[in-house]
Amino acid sequence: MSRILAIVAVVVIVASTLAAGPALAAKGGKGGNGGHGGNTTATLTVSPNPVPLGAPYLISGCGYTYGKSVALVTVYPDGHGSVIGVAVGTDGCISQNDPGETIAGNYELDTYQDLGGRSWTLLATRPFAVQ
Repeated sequence: MSRILAIVAVVVIVASTLAAGPALAAKGGKGGNGGHGGNTTATLTVSPNPVPLGAPYLISGCGYTYGKSVALVTVYPDGHGSVIGVAVGTDGCISQNDPGETIAGNYELDTYQDLGGRSWTLLATRPFAVQ
């Protein structure tokens, strides 16, 4: 059920993240898959992992399509989730600093990207721990 809520949250941010897509696409460039969509090789990392309670950490990954919005979904230990939009660099990579978590436990990060279809595609999943 919580995973469904996280996916529903992705739909809610589609309008806001798509607004940036055309502006970025107009600049040209290619993503980590040569700019052709259908990417199945996206990566996602959390550093450090495990994350010390309250400490900042870095979320990064490559293999995303430049000019297409990425939704970064965080699923918390209690099952609820949050979603933010992340820009893809011309190198096909994303990077997001997080100020830290206040609850210890097992988390999951998921990245979804609108690759031109009618739905967002799950490209990478990364579990991580906060201790």
